[in-house]
Amino acid sequence: MHRYIFFVERIHIARAPFFRRSRDWIYLTCMALVLIVLVAQSVNAYTHSYTKIRESDGRCLFGIPREVSIPGLVVDMVGGVSLTGLFFYLLRPVIYVDRSRPVSGMLRSSRIREALAAQNNSFETSIQRNIRTLLWKSIIGGILVTIPTTANMIQFTITDGKEPGMICLSICVLDCRFSSTH
Repeated sequence: MHRYIFFVERIHIARAPFFRRSRDWIYLTCMALVLIVLVAQSVNAYTHSYTKIRESDGRCLFGIPREVSIPGLVVDMVGGVSLTGLFFYLLRPVIYVDRSRPVSGMLRSSRIREALAAQNNSFETSIQRNIRTLLWKSIIGGILVTIPTTANMIQFTITDGKEPGMICLSICVLDCRFSSTH
């Protein structure tokens, strides 16, 4: 959940940093969708959870069945990709500024226009470099945070939600730890 709220905050900063969050309709929409989806996932996982103590060896088995873990994985992937995509879309005008456009209409010679365009394409401001670095870090961070969640959901799918308690707890703690540090 922390990861999605972090993405929504980034979107707000990229879109309307000087507006209150209560007046930013994209922020409010994204936050409402995140909360609705995560509450629905939590209720679904809680109502369909599996818990049992195996009589043969006394091991505690618990988890989330396949029918719940697959939609959870899909929602996690789609949510992460969608929020990251919206963040990229909002920062796109800052990265791809075409400086030759205002001048190119005034220049009659196509050679001058082409030379100016080539020079402007090779010229990149420090802000554009920093934002490009930020976008790459966002992609890498999003992938690294998704790996434990995906592993957790795949493990639920493979074991059909019937796994030893210590394995489940270990992977869930790892998932929460990586998600909260992003």
